[in-house]
Amino acid sequence: MRRLLYVVAGRFAAVTGSIVYARRILGELPALGWEATAAEFEIPGPEPSAAAVKEAAALLARAPDGSAVVLDGETLPAFLPSLAAHAGRLRLVALLHHSLAAETGLDAATSERFRAIETAALRAVRTVICPSRMTADTVAGYGVADARIAIVRPGLDRIPSPPLWGGEGQGEVGSAQPVPTAHLTLPLRGSLPLPPEGRRGCVRLLAIGSVIPRKGHALLVEALGGLKDLDWRLTIVGSLDRDAGATAALRHAITAGGVGDRVTLADGHPPERMADYYAAADLFVLASFHEGYGMVYAEAMAYGLPVIATAAGAVPEVVPPAAGALVPPGDRAALQAALRRLIADGELRQRCAAAALAHARTFPEWHESAARFAAALV
Repeated sequence: MRRLLYVVAGRFAAVTGSIVYARRILGELPALGWEATAAEFEIPGPEPSAAAVKEAAALLARAPDGSAVVLDGETLPAFLPSLAAHAGRLRLVALLHHSLAAETGLDAATSERFRAIETAALRAVRTVICPSRMTADTVAGYGVADARIAIVRPGLDRIPSPPLWGGEGQGEVGSAQPVPTAHLTLPLRGSLPLPPEGRRGCVRLLAIGSVIPRKGHALLVEALGGLKDLDWRLTIVGSLDRDAGATAALRHAITAGGVGDRVTLADGHPPERMADYYAAADLFVLASFHEGYGMVYAEAMAYGLPVIATAAGAVPEVVPPAAGALVPPGDRAALQAALRRLIADGELRQRCAAAALAHARTFPEWHESAARFAAALV
């Protein structure tokens, strides 16, 4: 049996696309002949501490000869100093969900530092796995040959026949430790609902993503502040601990917009709770400034939700215009106009929901994504 060490950025309890991706891939790999072990690792930033660099070197040193080691892109700054020493005996693979240099809110010097790290690290590994064509093009721009780039899109659970809609209207990470894959498999979603029909009254909006500048939560709240003549409620699900400045900006936007009674911040809920949030929503919206893929958009469409998104990064690869609306990133007026249209028009939401559900059926299943992932490791 082949061996794999998968190094993830952060805690497995986090509700992030990269963690869900790791769980689902790791859950499928044993059936494909892999003895897979995972390790949590701190997100080091552009200038990792000496302790983080030492821990990274120790993780690689413990990996058996000939095994594959997958490094989440956010961990690359800590692993870069030790890659060359192990490149000959390990199959080193970088998994780049999105470019660190493209993170929203970075100053020019930090962005350039991340770009230099990514350029050096991605050239040092054997293979780079990307979730989208857009991210693969970014990697190619770093000088990585196409033959060393593999696109492995996230999967969805395939449900044979959807039942009726069931809604009623309603920190700091420690040192990495290996985690057995038996504890990483998520439960299947269950039943795929049809789009909500005939529901009246308050329109329930859902946004999922850690509160960081790139996700655009404050911009979304600002746009909604101009729609108080409409009946809506917004739930934002995501960690409030990743970026203190972004969290403060979001809370300020809520207060300044006078929408404190309409916006709920749901911090750090476990992945198994996400089905409840999708099922309780009428419309999914996320005002991201950049996405390397955007798993939550795919999940929302699979739950029959219309989607308002930005045409940022790889989002147009995931969300078709017929599923709701794609607006320019950072354009508050365009976002507000799309929100008004879809909140006010229930029939439009139903048409978009049907298109979203149909498109969701074109995505790969997780076992297919895992097979492509495994093929990229050898």
